[in-house]
Amino acid sequence: MPSHLKRVKKNTEEFVRINKSFNLKAARKKVTAVRFGNSIYQVTVAKNNEIMIFRQVGNRHIGKRTYFQRGMRTRESTKFSAIRNHVSFELPLPAPSYVPQETKFLSYLVPHTLLLKKRKKTQYAVMGNQSAHDHILENTRKSGFVTRTGRHEWLHLQAHSHGGPQSDNNLVAGSRDSNSLQIGVEDALIFCSNLLKKMSDNEIQLHVDVSCPTLPGTHIGTVCTYLPRIIDVGQASTVTCDPIRINMHFHASHSLRGLQYDHVRVVFKESCRKVLGKAADLLAIDAEQLLEEQDIDFHIAQHLGDDDIERELDEADEEDTEE
Repeated sequence: MPSHLKRVKKNTEEFVRINKSFNLKAARKKVTAVRFGNSIYQVTVAKNNEIMIFRQVGNRHIGKRTYFQRGMRTRESTKFSAIRNHVSFELPLPAPSYVPQETKFLSYLVPHTLLLKKRKKTQYAVMGNQSAHDHILENTRKSGFVTRTGRHEWLHLQAHSHGGPQSDNNLVAGSRDSNSLQIGVEDALIFCSNLLKKMSDNEIQLHVDVSCPTLPGTHIGTVCTYLPRIIDVGQASTVTCDPIRINMHFHASHSLRGLQYDHVRVVFKESCRKVLGKAADLLAIDAEQLLEEQDIDFHIAQHLGDDDIERELDEADEEDTEE
């Protein structure tokens, strides 16, 4: 089997979806290449009439560099290394040298699916008819922790798709690129919450505490910390996951020549690994087996494509400007 192809296991969600979406019998006696979502598959039929499906993996775009909307495909270690100073799954991130005077904090039960409610007020209106960019310009000096140039937005601590309120306690001023990285964490929490519900008949819930210190006298966020907690309702026990931290003033254009959407996907995958690893301990099952069975890569291909991420960012743009 070629090194750039990975066989899709039978009876998995991925195999079933491909099987339903294409007439695989037409592939007999030849190799058929098919596209499904953002992934490319090869379908073959063996002599014993066994249908085999292979997913193309690896660096399909090596030597071709594209920026922002269409991120280049690289190894996960390379992707994560590029943002290690802006996203952390263990150690604290760099923050302002002085102690912030206020920390915004929310704690909530993560829903099992995206909550797509219509917003009654935009972030712009909630924050006193002021954009995040203007708020940063008015309340910062030319140098320091916050970068005054670049694109800024009002960022939710509890995502709107998680049922987060449109209130000043749930919003901080930060960069658009940080908002992109938040999408990776937020979507991972939804994915894990839904999975835990299915595995435990709704006995295991995923909660998260979100906190973000702000610069004194402002709504300018510094480092946002997500602390997932897995609660077994029946056993009245709780397992706390490692914190996930995001620098609210990450501007990829300074170091990476534009944000790569692959960075969002690698944040999603690492967040899932951290949460499901702890869930496996609670359920007394093998963590690696749990991760392999869920096929996170397939979920990413179907739900976190470049267009999906861009759509979420565009929606945030519309809510952050004057009507």
